[in-house]
Amino acid sequence: MVFKLLGINGSPKKPTAKTNSYFLLNTTLHSAKEQGIETTLINLTDYKINLCNGCEVCTTEPCPLDKDDDYPLIEALIQEHDGLIIACPSYWAGPPGILKNFLDRSRDNKMPKQIWEGKLFSAISVSGLRVGGQEAVISQLTTFGLAHGMLIVGGTGHPWFTAPFPTGSMMYEEVKDDEIKIKFRHVKKDIIATRDAEALGQRMAEVGKKLFV
Repeated sequence: MVFKLLGINGSPKKPTAKTNSYFLLNTTLHSAKEQGIETTLINLTDYKINLCNGCEVCTTEPCPLDKDDDYPLIEALIQEHDGLIIACPSYWAGPPGILKNFLDRSRDNKMPKQIWEGKLFSAISVSGLRVGGQEAVISQLTTFGLAHGMLIVGGTGHPWFTAPFPTGSMMYEEVKDDEIKIKFRHVKKDIIATRDAEALGQRMAEVGKKLFV
């Protein structure tokens, strides 16, 4: 048996070389794959997910919206994997709408039985600003994981320098002639976030193999 890890890119942007959330998520999954596990990455932009309308049917039956969109495809992928990582940018200190739609629609995976209970879960967030709501997004996503009975896993490394969840930033300072200028870059040049993404991948693989293999 091989531990299988799914990564969901919750950015509303199509993945390109300039997509920051995709970069960090891909870095994490690549690091995990190097530890001998199976990884899959999907982008929510490739799926149609209708808005939850609060009908409450999902408390006892499958969501009636399932027949009209692609949510069941994502649901099936999560079921096939043992672990899940969600990455997204911070939009006003919260997940973007496309990801929030997915989170809302997941209710019938908890009601009436917690189908995702026991899976591993972790999160990644990126913002243009150094302090742009990344930690608030991580908090919301980990609460989502806990609500589904999943087991939260954070990256480990040197205790002084490694954050449990990668939080990237495009903002940096450049000092020239004693003058500080604020500039922006791709998150791949955020050495700390990249290193934390690699550490998270290694840790997810390590825990996954202990629990599922």
